[in-house]
Order: sequence, then C-alpha cells, then structure tokens
Amino acid sequence: MYPLDFFKSKFNKYIIVGFFNTLFGYLLFSFLVFLNFDVKLALLFSYILGIMFNFITYKYLVFEVPFNVSRLVKYIIVYVVTYNINLHLLNYTFEIINNYYLSQILVLPLIIALTWFLLNTWVFKK
Repeated sequence: MYPLDFFKSKFNKYIIVGFFNTLFGYLLFSFLVFLNFDVKLALLFSYILGIMFNFITYKYLVFEVPFNVSRLVKYIIVYVVTYNINLHLLNYTFEIINNYYLSQILVLPLIIALTWFLLNTWVFKK
C-alpha cells in the first residue's frame, strides 16, 4: 500500500475532512461559549455554520456526488437529528464533569460516527 492509497478510501477521506470540519465547529462553539453565549445558542450557531461548511466539503472532497435539493434536505435533517442528540448528550455529560469544553470533546466521537453512518447510507448514497 502506497501512502497516497490512504486517500482513496471514502472513509479515510471522511475522517480527514471531518477532522477539519469538526475542528471548525468545535472552535466556533468554544469561542461563542468563551464570549458567554448560552450553550444551546453556541451549539446551534456552530451547527448552522457547520452545516453550510460541511455540506460543501463532504460533497466535493469525500462523496463526490452532484448537487440536488433532495440531498441538501436530507443533509439538513441529519444535522437537525445529530444536533438534538448532541445537545442531550452534552447536557448529560456536563452534569457529570461540569465542563462544557470537555463535555463536547467527549460527545464528539459518537456524533461523528452517527453522522458518518447517516451521510454514507442515506444522504450521499450513490
């Protein structure tokens, strides 16, 4: 296996692009919390901006599919669902460790896995 073969796998591309997408969303969330935004609003704003940013990066860099409105609607539905799951898990985790920054880091792996599953099997399915 050559080093560049790593980038041929759709899942590997998802992880790499997703890392930067997640970093973008997490830094935005953290910045808004730092500015004393309500945590629900900080998460909501980071999700809304993340939806726009992530749709473009995943569509072009990972799944390489043409644009259509149906796909965008499904994508938004996935993010509404994962937002709500994320919010509940964030609140639950915060009750245990009392730190929103760390709570979100702990919740992210589950959200990333769930999002991959939904995007790969429903939104961007060829």
